[in-house]
Amino acid sequence: MNISKDIFKYVDLLRGEMPVQESVQLFSVIAFMVKNDIDGISNLLRLNKQDTVEQLKLKIASDERLHWFNSNLFTVGSTQLQEIIQFFVELRHSNLDYEIQVLTMLTNLYLSLKLENIDSEVVTNIFNKLVGSCKGKILYDGACGLGITPIALQAEKTILRDINTTTIGIASILADLAGIEVDIKRSDSLVENEASHGVDLVVSNPPIGLRVQSQLVSGNEYLKEQFIQAKIPSSASESLWIQQALYQLNDQGKAYLLIIPGWLFRGGYDAELREKLVEKNLVESVTLLPAGTLLNSAVEMSLLVLNKAKDSYDIRLVDGRNLGVKKRGKLVLTDEETQHIVNLINGHDTESNLVKDVSIQEVRSKKYSLHCSEYFEHELKLAELNLDEELKALSALQNEYSITQAKLTQLLSQI
Repeated sequence: MNISKDIFKYVDLLRGEMPVQESVQLFSVIAFMVKNDIDGISNLLRLNKQDTVEQLKLKIASDERLHWFNSNLFTVGSTQLQEIIQFFVELRHSNLDYEIQVLTMLTNLYLSLKLENIDSEVVTNIFNKLVGSCKGKILYDGACGLGITPIALQAEKTILRDINTTTIGIASILADLAGIEVDIKRSDSLVENEASHGVDLVVSNPPIGLRVQSQLVSGNEYLKEQFIQAKIPSSASESLWIQQALYQLNDQGKAYLLIIPGWLFRGGYDAELREKLVEKNLVESVTLLPAGTLLNSAVEMSLLVLNKAKDSYDIRLVDGRNLGVKKRGKLVLTDEETQHIVNLINGHDTESNLVKDVSIQEVRSKKYSLHCSEYFEHELKLAELNLDEELKALSALQNEYSITQAKLTQLLSQI
């Protein structure tokens, strides 16, 4: 059974019945119910077609884990619904790896939708290789989206927060299919004053360009650790996510955050935070990533690694902007290129001209800018010229020009 091919067949089947995004949500719900109540779902297939629809709605309404999904809104026909249920039931009976197969299938479906709340394969692969094993560790993501990356990291315990109810609902299904322990709930992480969980890892790709209202966040505990005196502007979301991540860590914890490169050199509130982070020796590395790293945006991104137990006083800067290629408008990084970025960040390739360790004193002299352009010297390499050969080439060109000029003069005289 080619489940990827089959599920896209059902996507096409429902295209005229409901929006594609809602049909994928419906598949997620049915896949989840088949995993956790195979007998109850199988019994629906013994009912007449219309009763199948109504009983499925009742089952969804009775499961508090599925309250995010409004089954009254879907308009799928009873025949199509029975076909879809049958597909997942048969898959469950015939496949010992049902959960992994369905998790992969649903992830690919959501990736195909290019939603704002899902990490690209590029992002997930970089985090997977960079963070490494999360065995025995607690991981936090305050803006998890569909949770693709934190779920893939397979931490001992995963704490997920997101402001969108539907997004959290889908993430909980994907986490259930992955078989990981997860504390997940809807929350506006920047506004709600949630206590620190003292986690080992924060791994997050928070929304870019988020506007904040200072009066809603100014009293929160996560802002008190760095105590930035500048007024919080509406454009300070990156600085808030950074402080919120640090607040969630334990004393030995590390944070991996995707942020826009503008934060690396902007003034005002952002500059004051950068100064605090640098002077407290919390910045481990900054990596510029290629345009198209995000699934639905062509902007360049940067990967900021913060370490509360850092053992050196240098900051590693990596320029990975020219890695990868675009295929059909999509950034593609090979496994080798992804590993190359990780090796540069981890210091396994110190001879490359794409990496440089800078001291706190040097960053201080650059007014705490953390952008590569302040520190990398890109030399223009000119080929050495052989004067004799160049003079011979010039003489040949002059001779050719003289011959051509004479022919032109002769032609003009005949007119």
